[in-house]
Amino acid sequence: MKLVNASKNLLLLSECWVMDNPLTRLAGLMGRRLEAGQGALLLPCSSVHTFFMREPIDFLFLDREGRVLASIEAFRTWGVPPFVRDTSMIAEGKAGSLAPFSELGDKIIVEP
Repeated sequence: MKLVNASKNLLLLSECWVMDNPLTRLAGLMGRRLEAGQGALLLPCSSVHTFFMREPIDFLFLDREGRVLASIEAFRTWGVPPFVRDTSMIAEGKAGSLAPFSELGDKIIVEP
């Protein structure tokens, strides 16, 4: 799957793993070494952590329509980002791959 910023017609992740069950969401990206263009979409999901992560990552907090509510660039390992109200999905990607290319209100979609 691919993660696309539909508002800007911009490819964010060329390899996006959709994590939509409790086990895949729990594991998330823990222990993975991400390449450019790799990441995940966790749904439903309202909060995340970076325990056991190998490197900082970007987050996009999305509402149920896929609109960006907040973004964090290069969030540190072994941390818990702030809670973002109304979050239904969270996109995670290699540091520098999501946050710089998304603004509040942008529509984010998954494509095959």
